[in-house]
Amino acid sequence: MTLVVALLVASCSERSLVVEHVGLLPGTDAFGLVRSVVASLDSEPLAESVGAYQPRLKQLEGQRVVIRGGGSFHGNLCSTLLNTDVNALGRDAFFRLGILEAPQVVDLQYDVLPDENHPQGVVVAADHDSLAMLTTYVNLDHISAFFHDVLGDRSPATETRATVAFYGELGLGCQPLPGVLPVPTLPVETADGASYVPTADTFVLLRDAFTSYGVELVNNPGVQAHELAHRVFIQNLLAEDSAFRFYVLRRLGTEEQRNATCTDPTPDDEVAECDATDLLLRGMDEGFADILAYAYTGRSDFLMHHSFPAPPLGSSTEAAQRDLAGTPSDPTDLERYGPNTVRDAQKSRLRPHRLGTLLARAFFQGITRDDGTPPASDEERVALVRRRHAPALIRAVRVLGRDMGGEYRFDARQLVRRYVEEVVGEGETQHVVRDAVCRPLCDRFGDLPFPFPVGEAAPQCAHVPRANGPCQL
Repeated sequence: MTLVVALLVASCSERSLVVEHVGLLPGTDAFGLVRSVVASLDSEPLAESVGAYQPRLKQLEGQRVVIRGGGSFHGNLCSTLLNTDVNALGRDAFFRLGILEAPQVVDLQYDVLPDENHPQGVVVAADHDSLAMLTTYVNLDHISAFFHDVLGDRSPATETRATVAFYGELGLGCQPLPGVLPVPTLPVETADGASYVPTADTFVLLRDAFTSYGVELVNNPGVQAHELAHRVFIQNLLAEDSAFRFYVLRRLGTEEQRNATCTDPTPDDEVAECDATDLLLRGMDEGFADILAYAYTGRSDFLMHHSFPAPPLGSSTEAAQRDLAGTPSDPTDLERYGPNTVRDAQKSRLRPHRLGTLLARAFFQGITRDDGTPPASDEERVALVRRRHAPALIRAVRVLGRDMGGEYRFDARQLVRRYVEEVVGEGETQHVVRDAVCRPLCDRFGDLPFPFPVGEAAPQCAHVPRANGPCQL
């Protein structure tokens, strides 16, 4: 039987709710049922005289996360095709364009069981879906707090509540508009994994259609951290209104409006830099999300580690290809950023995750101590990422947004240069940190001349010696 939770406490400001959810068992690398204190759930309105905290647990609405059920997202053809005044489209309206069918308020089913260590009892989900939703709430509440408090994000990604569509779907269709006949939604993706939909500003969790050997993908904290990191990327990139306006025009404007956002610096060559921008940017967004997920989980193989068996050494499975500590093991992996990368992006043939892995692996290899020496252990490497490298990458994306507010043209090396600027810091050891960070970036991104950066993204690694010529970063 589902009970109403009313926790009597000494102060109305104190919030202490113990819930059971799926998580890492203490002292192990295995998942099971664990218990955590949740202090972020919204409270029901109560009279001051009651002196109690009554959380909105059935609706799973909190300070950082709101769980909704179902819904359809991604391609709202009506909003895209019939919206004629893109210059007047505000942020709130833009971030609702991808909502085909709005998700509904959830109705969590739970019991409150007695526990000798917790006088108020423990909230225990009554069915599988309720357990998964409760686990998602706890995971994303922790991840959002980590990105904000530890990595220093100050964008709306972590300073406004993240909306989660639990068991939603990615589709294509049309949200009904006045005077327009509705178009049936065509589901495109309904199972396995998760996705962040920028034009709905919503994190969509899909149903699991397979039996995992560990935790289901929908509850894998590494997957959830990766997807929430996409929100951090987008909200920092579009922090400047000028960058946001260009972003809207690129997606909804006429051909003339889209062309006005970008000028090809070398119109007579065979590479259309402006046409490549969107896919190259998406690739670096993927790498950024992998890096922040690594910072949160502390595992370079975060993506599928807890949901699939470990791949054999040298394997070309997706889990191996996305390991930050790995090396190229498949023909689709990128070894270097070169002319073919840009041409493939221009022709929509680039696989964004592969470019993202190129960035993430260079980032991983460049993690350094203050004296420029490599970390002595995985634990030290993770601590350095959390203290210096990941916060610098978040700041670099915000600077990149300012660059692209002047001209919406992107080359992957633009973000690389901004990251090096941010990560180096000040003091006597500045040069050794720069050298250590630059070397793996030069190996992967430093071959091509880069004479046309946007804004003032100056060379950062030209002093780094290389066997095959000077570094162009």
